[in-house]
Amino acid sequence: MLSDIFEKSSKKLLQYLRAHPIKLDSRFIKQPRFVAEAVETIIDTNFHDIFGQLGEQINEEKGAKSTGDFQFIDSNDITYKVDIKTCNIDKKWNMGNIISTRKLLAGGDMDYTDDSHAFAILAILYSPRGDTVEVYNTIFTLLEWIGWDDIHIQPGLGNGQLQFRSNALKQSFAWNPEASRSDWMKELG
Repeated sequence: MLSDIFEKSSKKLLQYLRAHPIKLDSRFIKQPRFVAEAVETIIDTNFHDIFGQLGEQINEEKGAKSTGDFQFIDSNDITYKVDIKTCNIDKKWNMGNIISTRKLLAGGDMDYTDDSHAFAILAILYSPRGDTVEVYNTIFTLLEWIGWDDIHIQPGLGNGQLQFRSNALKQSFAWNPEASRSDWMKELG
C-alpha cells in the first residue's frame, strides 16, 4: 500500500536526520526555509537510500516559483512533486503556506485533475539547539490525505493560497490514506 511506503520513507528520513544532524549557522537555524534547503540537499544526495522504494528521482532545474522541492516518478508513471515544509516546534505560532490553488486546478502546472500528477508534503518538525537542527518528527503524505480540518484556503493571497491551519503542523496533523482525490478536490472548489 502506498501509505505504508510513504510511512517507511518518512521513518528512514527521520532516522537519517537523527544520525546525521544538520548543522547551521545560528543566524539561519531559526529560519524554516534554511532548514528546508538543508533537508533538500540531504535528499538530493541520498534519495535512493531514503526514498528509492518509491521510484526514480527526477532531477530538474528549480526556480523560485517551482512546485515542489524534489520530485520522482513511480512504476505507474505518476510524477510526484514533493514540497518540504519545516516547522520550528519551539515557536508559538505556525501556519505554513502549501500551494496556490491556481497551481492545482486544471491548466495549472500541477493540474491535480490529472491522476498522473501527485503533490506530496514532507513535513519536518524540528527544534533548534545551538547550531544543530534536532528533528522531532517527519510526516510524508499526499496532499489529498490531509483533512480539511487541518488546512484551509486563504482567499486574500492571489487566487487563493492553501495553508495549514494555525499550528496544524506543530500538532502533527492527521492524514487519511483512504481519502480520495476527487472528494478532496470537491472541497477545494
